[in-house]
Amino acid sequence: MQQSIAGACDKCRRFFSVAGAPALIKFGMAETKKRVLLLTTELEMGGTERALLNLARSLDCSGYEVFAASLRGDGPVDAMLEEAGVPVFRLAMSGKFDFAVVGRLAKILRDEKIDVLHTFLFHANIVGRLAGRKARTPVVISSVRLCERRPHRLLLDGLTHFMIDAATCVSQETLEYTARYARVPRRKLTVIPNGIAADFAAGADEGRRVRESLGIPPDVPVVLTVTRLAAGKGIDLLRRIAKNMIAKRDDVHFVVAGAGRYLDCLCGMAGERLHVLGHRTDIPALLAAADVFFLPSRREGMPNVILEAMAAGLPVVAFDVRGCRGLVADGNTGLLAPRGDWRSASLAIERLLDESETRARMGCEAERIAREKFSLDATVRLTEELYRRLLEKKRK
Repeated sequence: MQQSIAGACDKCRRFFSVAGAPALIKFGMAETKKRVLLLTTELEMGGTERALLNLARSLDCSGYEVFAASLRGDGPVDAMLEEAGVPVFRLAMSGKFDFAVVGRLAKILRDEKIDVLHTFLFHANIVGRLAGRKARTPVVISSVRLCERRPHRLLLDGLTHFMIDAATCVSQETLEYTARYARVPRRKLTVIPNGIAADFAAGADEGRRVRESLGIPPDVPVVLTVTRLAAGKGIDLLRRIAKNMIAKRDDVHFVVAGAGRYLDCLCGMAGERLHVLGHRTDIPALLAAADVFFLPSRREGMPNVILEAMAAGLPVVAFDVRGCRGLVADGNTGLLAPRGDWRSASLAIERLLDESETRARMGCEAERIAREKFSLDATVRLTEELYRRLLEKKRK
């Protein structure tokens, strides 16, 4: 037994260390892998999609066979999932009122004999609940990625919670909000934060190569933003800050990575010191090339990209909104500005650019906290434990 464990893959070793061989027998996994389908609204590159990708890659290979599905469209994460050996179903949802998608998903759940359906983002949560009930999927889990403010969504969430076995929340703040405003019972809510892989950060050489490719000198400060260029992400604030700071200072460079509806708008003002890159897959290298990370979002759940910046040893400037303030300790791992106050955010960025010792101290503390409190291994372990607990409950 010892030799077989030693020869297993890393994922298998983690499963044995957490559950042990008796648990495999208890849950029937020694003979049959449990089949998990991870469903999201789309597979463009965003925080939720990266979290789904990390989970799909990391779920224990001895206990689970993983599938993924998106309600609409292809995207960069689609190819990454397939490269990792995860089959992807594309449901071709044509709009909000394409109710036929429920039947298409239910058929996949039945045909593939899915044991656990785990959904991400609002539309996937609702479609997944309906399809899971139609297909009689044993375990259905939703995820809550942010504090939803739209009344109709909160109402729908509350009216359909009886269709799920549990909902994962990215933070305690998100859990409390969901219990209070969506009226989802607390017994169904559990906190599972985003996690960062131990080998996430890139080396200094990769950072230098990024600077060289963009024509940025090695001794000038770089402010990096990685985000989905969509509504609610504060792209207008980013434009204003970059424009004013570039006019005010002759040294700073802004680098923006991400895709979305506002990409063309940003590209229109790109110049010698504002680099708009579009979608990138080399986020660790971009972080290694930067001095300060700035997230302009007006609302968030638990932004994965802040965790990535912290793990790369960067101080973070963000607005004092839910999700961001749960990660950025003001004055310790970065600086928070009042929501939407671009002038305060600009001053915070300038302070970090000008105070190298403060920047280094905050960056070191940010990296320590990201590594100690938000490891991907811990996130995956909590998720696997939730799956096992709910499957065991259904077997009784």
